[in-house]
Amino acid sequence: MQVLLKKMWRLVTHVQVIAVFLAFALMSFLSYHFISNVEHEHLLHDINETFSNTQAYIEADLREPESVLGSIAQSLRILILDGGGFDEVAQYLDKITDYVTNDDQLMSFVTGIYGVFDVFDGKFHTGIDWIPPDNYVPQSRPWYLAAVEANGKVGITEPYLDVSLGVIAITYSRCIFDDENNLLGVVCLDVMLDRIRTLAVNACITMGSYGILLDKNFNVIAHPDMSYWGKALILLNDGPAIESELRQGKDINERKIKDFNEESAGIIKFGCPSHFAAHIFVEYFQSFNKKYPNIKLEIFSALKSQLTDMLIKREIDFIIDTLPIISENQNSEIVSLIEVNNTFFTSKEFAKQHNISGLLTKEHLGTLPIILPWKSYHKVKAMLEKLQIDINSKIETSTIELTYHMVLLNLGIGYCMENFLQKQYQIEKVIKLDMDIELPKSIIACAYYKNSLNKASQEFIKGLEKFCKE
Repeated sequence: MQVLLKKMWRLVTHVQVIAVFLAFALMSFLSYHFISNVEHEHLLHDINETFSNTQAYIEADLREPESVLGSIAQSLRILILDGGGFDEVAQYLDKITDYVTNDDQLMSFVTGIYGVFDVFDGKFHTGIDWIPPDNYVPQSRPWYLAAVEANGKVGITEPYLDVSLGVIAITYSRCIFDDENNLLGVVCLDVMLDRIRTLAVNACITMGSYGILLDKNFNVIAHPDMSYWGKALILLNDGPAIESELRQGKDINERKIKDFNEESAGIIKFGCPSHFAAHIFVEYFQSFNKKYPNIKLEIFSALKSQLTDMLIKREIDFIIDTLPIISENQNSEIVSLIEVNNTFFTSKEFAKQHNISGLLTKEHLGTLPIILPWKSYHKVKAMLEKLQIDINSKIETSTIELTYHMVLLNLGIGYCMENFLQKQYQIEKVIKLDMDIELPKSIIACAYYKNSLNKASQEFIKGLEKFCKE
């Protein structure tokens, strides 16, 4: 009996211990859950307060240039109505621009003041050292349209990327009217958004957090990584999902997203001629894709002028092409990758028909049709003319691929980069034609604008340089 009681007592004791343990576990869980909810509520409160404060600072910052422009517009109105001519107006714009841009408080964000004046037959003047191109039409510019729409009040353009300065900017503009409401002109003030960008990016809630500022079209105005400036939100990590929620009118106070510092993910958009992608860099593209499967490569093949325009508009990150690509200045970066040989070539059938044994002579160039890509035409023609060699070329092509196919049709002798012909040599469709002179070489390079590359693009170009050296 005593043995039975002892066993029952031990069992009861074990049950009590387990019950106490479970009670403490439940209390800990409930306490953690309660505290987590409290902290969660505090965090949401901090988020909303940070958003409100940042918005107030930004709105105050935007009002300051509006007041400055209002004073300038009123001064110009008085000057014109008092009989001042265009020279006096231009002199005033020069002086006020110099004052505003060199003021200790204003120079950090005002970049220029200018205007177009109907009262002086549409003459345009800017207070900064800039001469507009011949095709510049002030009346078609966004700042002019914004002023007309504001109808006497201050209009503001959408934020845009100022390529010359490499910064995000906006323009304040205002129409000037006489007493009979006739338009005298439109005056403008260009403002960098550096201070606003700093306010937005530094909207820190917790350690390591940062802010992003968007325009109404969901383009990035402010971001810690300058390479995202001017780009669409959908190009950011989780951007498409975030934009979709914002378009639905949702307030996003909390959401799990991937940080922009992730260099093994993202999108790389660049321009590259198709024959480079298919014949010179194909191995590198394949190896990069294998190493970084979460990085999406979007390759655009177009004319160099079109790719340059896309680069200026930040529609692509960089261009891979033969030099020259973009003008070299303080905002551009040019990275030389590889030097390639150029050669003449033709089909075996054409060589047989015209008794070409493999050596191209002056007589061949002067009598047989030469097919040249238009990018190389003038360079090759000028080089041969210096050697007193006239070419009988009336055929220009837009791409190396087209040149190659025309050669296969036995239409003449082609000219292109030797790298492109390696596979064609192997299948014995064409033959290389040697010359006694050295043909000009082409340098393939990568061009982009400073501070415009995200980490994925930087890694891509770094690897491409190494690939070309090897």
